[in-house]
Amino acid sequence: MTKTTKAALSDRSRFAVPTMGTVATITTATPLPDSVKQKVAGELFRLEQLLSKFLPDSDISKLNRGGWVQVHPMTGRVLVATMDLAALSQGAFSPLIGRLAQLWDVKAYLAALAAGTTPTLPSEDAIAAARASCSTDLLEHGGGLRFRLREGSMLDLGGVAKGYAADRVRDLCEQEGIERALVDIGTSSIATLGGPWTVGIRAGVDSISQVVELSSHTSLSTSGDYLQCLPELVSGQVVHHIIDPATGRPAASGTRQVSVTCADGMRAEVCSTAALVGKMPPALFEGVTVVARS
Repeated sequence: MTKTTKAALSDRSRFAVPTMGTVATITTATPLPDSVKQKVAGELFRLEQLLSKFLPDSDISKLNRGGWVQVHPMTGRVLVATMDLAALSQGAFSPLIGRLAQLWDVKAYLAALAAGTTPTLPSEDAIAAARASCSTDLLEHGGGLRFRLREGSMLDLGGVAKGYAADRVRDLCEQEGIERALVDIGTSSIATLGGPWTVGIRAGVDSISQVVELSSHTSLSTSGDYLQCLPELVSGQVVHHIIDPATGRPAASGTRQVSVTCADGMRAEVCSTAALVGKMPPALFEGVTVVARS
């Protein structure tokens, strides 16, 4: 993933907020005013309340229960943009990956091992059924802010939400008159204001393999399989959280980590995922730079 280098952090201030199961860190040249901190924390909370699949009253959870849903304008923008990006990915990315993600849930496999039982891999029939539910045609847009999921599909915006949130916080800081800020959510999603900013890209969990310089209004996304991975502990299958919708299985392209930059956080998220899966469609990658791959 990514890490702001010590040189880039000297004489600077950091503000951290828990969000989306991880931590958002905003690094600035001078301490953020309390009023801006409150707005940042509030914005991140609101985004999580709308986009999380784990919160029962979120727009995403309501859609996953079926039926037409009138979503918040922000959710609507995210859904439309995500579906457009999925179409450009040529099958390498789907926000309707929820059923497949359940089949390959690393935490569920770990829980079975901890309980002293042997976890079993999903059957071919189960994988085929879950793959069918990934089709982006199963998310209907009824005009305006009305959306509906069909045929037992499940939305999971974990592949784009952090990138969108990082951009939103960066833009909020700019609106509040902040001139330089680096927004880092979960070490994998970054948005910059002002610049240049120097960040290190980790090789695996510990070491930094590459240092990159980011200009203002750059979004960086890193996708890697090693943070949630069981290496061949279950019937010889490597189980991790980045799923290839085309196969219904954890990505097995031979690439372990990809970092990309562009002007939009959601596009960066989708591109880093697609590259890890092994596809780089030109239309999707227009304006995108792969800055690290291992």
